[in-house]
Formats: sequence, structure tokens, C-alpha cells
Amino acid sequence: MKGAVSSVDLHALVNEMQFLIGGKVQKIYQPQRELFYFELHAPGKGKQVLRVIPGKLLNLGSEKFSAGKPSGMAMFLRKYLSNARLISIKQHGSERIVVIDFEGKIASGEIVAYHLIVEFFSKGNLVFCDKDWKVMTLLDRQVRESRSVTHKVEYKFPPAQLNWKELEEEKFVEIISKTEKRNLATCIATEIGIGGLYAEEICNRVGVDPKIISASLSDVALKKLYKEFKELLSELEKPRGYVYTKERVPVKLSLSKVGDLAEQKDSFHETLVGINPLVKESPYEKKIANVKRIIERQEKIVADVEGGIEKASQAGEKIYSEYVKVQALIDQCNGIAAQNGWASLKKELKGLDKIKQVDLKKKILTVEL
Repeated sequence: MKGAVSSVDLHALVNEMQFLIGGKVQKIYQPQRELFYFELHAPGKGKQVLRVIPGKLLNLGSEKFSAGKPSGMAMFLRKYLSNARLISIKQHGSERIVVIDFEGKIASGEIVAYHLIVEFFSKGNLVFCDKDWKVMTLLDRQVRESRSVTHKVEYKFPPAQLNWKELEEEKFVEIISKTEKRNLATCIATEIGIGGLYAEEICNRVGVDPKIISASLSDVALKKLYKEFKELLSELEKPRGYVYTKERVPVKLSLSKVGDLAEQKDSFHETLVGINPLVKESPYEKKIANVKRIIERQEKIVADVEGGIEKASQAGEKIYSEYVKVQALIDQCNGIAAQNGWASLKKELKGLDKIKQVDLKKKILTVEL
């Protein structure tokens, strides 16, 4: 994950959050305008903190933060959601939208439903609705000709896009075969809707050039692409955390562009702990981080070279200690080769325990000392 959370990343994160269902809201904080923390008590798991940064990130974490004076929106959410039970958390189709449903008890004892909608597209938004999807409060009021999100108005989801989670092979093949996009990766990224990184990963797994013109693909290649696409979806059902030099993702990647695998964790959420997209990284910090990565790679190369030197030294010392025997064997081999040719050498030396391999093509004899 680089920058804002993607549709694929959201799918993985929401899958990991299903254990929160049945949990009760204990506290809600808004330490910054675009940063929310929902503290819940999850069944069998205890205290869990859900971090929500509309437009950017959603994850479970253990970040320490200063609550400060409660904001007006935090107080409003507490009024309706304190002790409310989380009954559902899901991604809306394959959109960059997460809907969290709650049930809370009001003064009369009646159980009332609420919807919390977190948008991760564009600038993002957090919208709190009643059971009928009427907006009660929200982070940002948006009034546009195509779609308005404002107080006391029914929340409307954006026009539905293709849901790649339900995509059948026939439709998958049709989209790629009829695309007008300039290459295969761009088609999969935008028209299938899984983004550039995962589009390139699928191409790489199949062994297809991501820049190839889609219309030139054979039926066999298309079937292989769909098979790897479904395999990716299967991996996202039980995601893990992979920290590469340049990416943090929920599935293991084969792409070289993401860098080396630095760390592997049990969940995708764990890889996002400590990341704060609200803080802009200084260009100097980026340069320092890049230099550190270069140093780490160089240190690894040096360690490998030193290990090779040590191994070669040990081999040299062993040969020196067995010099008389080695020289006698060399003389014997040269004698056989001179008299009967190299082809006879393998037959002549067969049965000797110390001879492990005879490569006639390269004229190399492997001996155990």
C-alpha cells in the first residue's frame, strides 16, 4: 500500500476485521480533524482500537495518541454509539467505501440501527446515518450536481462500478478482449478495477508482458490470467502482511519493483501500525531512507562475499593439508587422459569413494577430502 488505501487493500482489511462483529463501542476520539479512533471490546479478543482516516487509511492498531478535548463530532458519535454493538462491517461492492453497522439502545429501551460510512475515494469522508440512511452528521458536506452528501438528506452511494469480486471468466475475457486501453496492465488496473500494482502482479505470475496489446492475447493466455486473478482473490480471503522495501501488501508478490521482502507478519493490519499518512514525509527523510536501504544491501553483499572468502579459505587449507594425495590423484588422472583420453577417465575412476563427480565436458573432477 502506497498512499491511499486501494480497493484491493480494503477488501483484505475488512476480511481481517470480521472478528469485531458483536463488539461494543467503548470510546470514540477525534484527535485530529481527519483522524478517528473507535475503541471497542471484541468478543474473546478484548480491547481493540480501530483507526479511521477517511480518504487514506483504515486499520486496527495500538498507536498511542493524545485524546485532548473531545470534538463536536466525537461527542455526537459518542451520544449515539456508546455501548452500541457492531453488527456488520463490509466493503460496499468493490468500491473504496466501508460500511459499519451498529445497534444501540435508546432511553426507551428500543434497539436502534445506525450506519457509519467511510469513503476512501477523492478527499474521503465519514458519514453517520440513522436506520433509514438519513445523514445525522458528517465530516465534510459535499454538494455537487451529480451527488450531494449533507445533513438530513438520505445518503446515496456513488454510481456502482464493476464489482471485481463477483467477476466471471466470460466477462473478464470480454473486457480484456474489447478494451481500448493502451496495454494489458492498464486494462486490468482500470477496467477490472484492481489497480496497477495487482494488475502487474497477475501479469507477472502468468509470464505475460504487462505492456502487451490486450487484443493480441491467445485464449490460453486469457484463461491463465483469469486463473491467477481468482487465485489472488482467494489469497485476499485470508490475508497476511508483507512488508517490502517499497510496498506493504496483504499477499506475497513476485514483482521485483516492490523491492526486497523485509518483514512478514500474521496480518495486513500489523504492517500498517505506525504509518501516519497525515504526516508528509520530508524529501530529506526519503533520501536518508533510500541511503539506508542502499547501505543494508551493500552490507548484505559484503557479508556474502566474506562468507565466500571464508569458505574458499577453508577449502584451500584442506587441499594444502592433503597436498600429497591431491597431487598424486592429479598425476594419475593426467596419466590416464594422456594414454587413453579423457573419455576413459570416468570409467577408470569409477568405484573410488573419494570421487564424487567427473564432468568430461568441462574437464572437472569433484573430490571429497
